[in-house]
Amino acid sequence: MWVEIGSLFVLVLVYAVLRDRRPRNCPPGPSEIPFIGNMPFFDEKTAAELRKKYGDIFMHRTGPYRTVYLFDYHTAKEVMSRPEMSDRPSYFATFSLDDQKQGGLVSSNGVHWQHDRRFVLRNLRNLGMGKSYLDEAINIEAKALVEDLKKYGGEAINYPDSFRTVALNIIWQMVASTRYDLDSKEVDAISRLTQQFRESSSALSALPTFFPALNRLPKSVKNYLFQSDLAGKFIDEMKRVVMEAVDKHLEDYDPDNLRDLIDEYIKDMKASEGDEKSFFRKGALCQIVNDLFGAGSDTVHSMMKWVAYLLARYPEYATRMQQQIDAVVPRDRMVSLDDKP
Repeated sequence: MWVEIGSLFVLVLVYAVLRDRRPRNCPPGPSEIPFIGNMPFFDEKTAAELRKKYGDIFMHRTGPYRTVYLFDYHTAKEVMSRPEMSDRPSYFATFSLDDQKQGGLVSSNGVHWQHDRRFVLRNLRNLGMGKSYLDEAINIEAKALVEDLKKYGGEAINYPDSFRTVALNIIWQMVASTRYDLDSKEVDAISRLTQQFRESSSALSALPTFFPALNRLPKSVKNYLFQSDLAGKFIDEMKRVVMEAVDKHLEDYDPDNLRDLIDEYIKDMKASEGDEKSFFRKGALCQIVNDLFGAGSDTVHSMMKWVAYLLARYPEYATRMQQQIDAVVPRDRMVSLDDKP
């Protein structure tokens, strides 16, 4: 009997290993361990070493996920512009505020992503993205940032929190008709929580994402091994901020006075009530708002920090930029998109 059981186990194992092999015509990469992949810990140094060995395109596997890395700019640009490459890995949905894990711009896929992206682009355009409204919003935040920096009196400092707040305010006013003070405690709390979450993030903390079976461990064990509680706190805080904005708009909604993107979504959501095929849902709205909050408070904020660093590091470029601006824009007014050639 034990012989038969052992033989069956070996046959199942061999079948699983053969089925788990790397697909044909895939980019080169290190040898894979069945079901586990290559190396569970993958950092910049490892990526650089693999690039030297396999070239600008190689494949790496962690758990059930195979990832193709592109180090050539032109190849990456061509690949990412193709519609068949627009899908997102399913593990992005882990951080979704949508109960159905379908809505939003970052974690969604397929027709849901197309629908939400189309809605956001159309309405941001209608609300002023690329128009005079955006000029005015940027100029208000630019003046506020300059005034905030003046208080440091030329001292060497780390990037102040006001960098994040002004970046968020530009997009957040179109999304939720809200402008935070530069010393906003709410933005500061979110910023600190985000920083703690990132500092705690490691290859070990990401293991449950790549090996879903680990999510079945007791909560206390997951918190100890993978610091899952910090991710939970971050998601809960973002959900609180987003839900407060959405719920307030639902209470104050006036179809004759649409103020921002949330109101526009509520209008379409109410118009499609009773349509079971409609993609307009409160959960999807929350995730859209969360994605746009992240774009303002993180993506644009990071770009601003790099621009500030590079201009401080290479003052000759800052001088050249100032000369080019002065040649077009009088000193008695702010820069506008209309000044573009």
